Amino acid sequence: MQITQRSARRILTELEEKGFAEIVAEEKPYMRGRPRKVYKIWLEQKV
Repeated sequence: MQITQRSARRILTELEEKGFAEIVAEEKPYMRGRPRKVYKIWLEQKV
């Protein structure tokens, strides 16, 4: 997919707010910077 990181973050935030995604972990592959969020995405809305 050709999508910017900013657009991807915006989409994931929207999915999380609507109940289609959840942050399940964070990883920090480098010493500097913010950790990466790892998401779990559902094809159907979580009840």
